[in-house]
Order: sequence, then structure tokens, then C-alpha cells
Amino acid sequence: MDAYLEHEHQINLSTIEVLGDLGLDYIHRNGFYETADFYGRAVRQVLDVLGKTGLILTQCVSAHSIMPWESTLATIDEWRTLR
Repeated sequence: MDAYLEHEHQINLSTIEVLGDLGLDYIHRNGFYETADFYGRAVRQVLDVLGKTGLILTQCVSAHSIMPWESTLATIDEWRTLR
């Protein structure tokens, strides 16, 4: 698990660097072991703050086999509801 977390951390640092180079000035990271309702609130918050136009929501490393699939589904469902 420690090796995985370090690998994830390095990927996140690289992603932040690339996004910064592209001029992105807002990155919102979710908690690691959150519940499905957290993801619905997070999607609403992002859309409230940034709007719906020109926004790309992507899954993060939390959408993998050791995480609850319900969290990914909650993100997609909330996005579909609000788009």
C-alpha cells in the first residue's frame, strides 16, 4: 500500500505541474476514502463554482478496484442530473 500511495502521489504532482503549465488555477481533490454522497456534493460544488461550460470532470485514482464502485457511479449520476 505504501508503494501504491507513493506512486499515486508522484502522478498527482506530475498532473498538477502539467495543469499549471496549461494555466489552470483551480484544482479540487476529493478525499481518498469518501462515501458516495461526498462525490455528489463535490460535483455540485465544482459546477456551482466553475459553471458547466468548458469544464471537464474526470475520475481520479479513487476510481479503481479497491474503491467502492458506488462512488464512481454517484459522480456520474450527479453530473448527468446537473448538466
